[in-house]
Amino acid sequence: MLSLSVHGASCIILTIFVFYAFSSSTTSQHRCLVCNISLSGCEDAPLAHSKDCPLQADKCFTAVQNGMLLRGCLSQLSSAAAKQCSEADGASCLNCTEADCNRNQWLKCDQCDDDGSVRCSDKRKAQAQLCPQFKSGDRCYEMRRSSNRHTVLQRGCQSSLEAVGIECSEETQCRDYTEHDINVVDSRQASYQGRKCLICSTDAVNGKQCDEASAGLEAKSCDLAEDECITMVQDNVLHRKCKSALTTEQQQLCTDMGEDVCVSCKEDGCNRHTLLKCIQCKKSIDPLCRDPSLSNELAPKYCSRFHPGAQCFSRILNEDVERGCTSDSGLTESVCEDNKYCLACATNGCNKETEDFLRDVARCLRCSSSKGDDINCEEATGNTEENRLNATVWQHYQQRNNGNVSIPKITPV
Repeated sequence: MLSLSVHGASCIILTIFVFYAFSSSTTSQHRCLVCNISLSGCEDAPLAHSKDCPLQADKCFTAVQNGMLLRGCLSQLSSAAAKQCSEADGASCLNCTEADCNRNQWLKCDQCDDDGSVRCSDKRKAQAQLCPQFKSGDRCYEMRRSSNRHTVLQRGCQSSLEAVGIECSEETQCRDYTEHDINVVDSRQASYQGRKCLICSTDAVNGKQCDEASAGLEAKSCDLAEDECITMVQDNVLHRKCKSALTTEQQQLCTDMGEDVCVSCKEDGCNRHTLLKCIQCKKSIDPLCRDPSLSNELAPKYCSRFHPGAQCFSRILNEDVERGCTSDSGLTESVCEDNKYCLACATNGCNKETEDFLRDVARCLRCSSSKGDDINCEEATGNTEENRLNATVWQHYQQRNNGNVSIPKITPV
């Protein structure tokens, strides 16, 4: 408290820590991925699971408890559990200080021992389980060792071997594998050759690769030898996976919608189907649909159905601006036929013409030169004055469509 005297009058001023109050109110909450294995995509650590922590000075953690993967804010753990977390490798709980840093990819290996309760020799195929502790560069292993004059088989995570002072090497009759999902099964069970599929989703760390099905994505083994590979879209997320790994909800969706939503194939790594993304809106519902550039919310979304000839479209219909995919239910590839206020295109997010542009393009000559059968169309000539080309609009449209003149023929204006 500070006392001042002004013109003989004493004033008492209560000191307020303005800077502290201001900085406290403007400091953002610490964020971490918060999920468990039961939530879709938790293993792949998508940022969709990012949430505010209770404390501003919090930490993030990734842990395995009773075979279950957990991600969250350190303050949410009990004191005893939090003490088990470490920033160093070799613990069952790993913590970190940066925002959304708990995206560690925890290795899964087949874990069995012919001398234990889960015998490797009794298993028809390997089953991946999370390793007990985290270690960067961890690998799966398969070891043969002598026990009671018999050779027994053992599989697991190398980090578990190292924890008891054993090194995986030729001397210990141990082989290691780099696969993250499952290690190669013993030669006695080698008759099992699982289908290999791309396994990823666009909301995960490798989302861009998954969207494009890039060559860098490697196919991984499925649980079943006669499995199928699936490409499907659900809630604007593209999934590539084995049919046997579909959730109950996804299985039902595929059953109900068939190949329109779930494209299946039976060759290794065949699920590389791509799905068009278009701006999807109606001006009567969202006024900003008249010009998608005015809103970040109007980003392109996956079309709801796979179709080889799918296109994006922008049109004015009954004085309402509408944007979407021609592959959607109830629409056809000729969505622009007999509508001079309509344009269609076939690249991601290409249907972004403004309402004013759509009204201008109605004055353009309407024809098609996609097959090279209309010289007048390629040269943009016409005999009807009111059907003459608006050069500025036409040039803009050609530039956006790589010079290919392809607008449906309609009744002259």
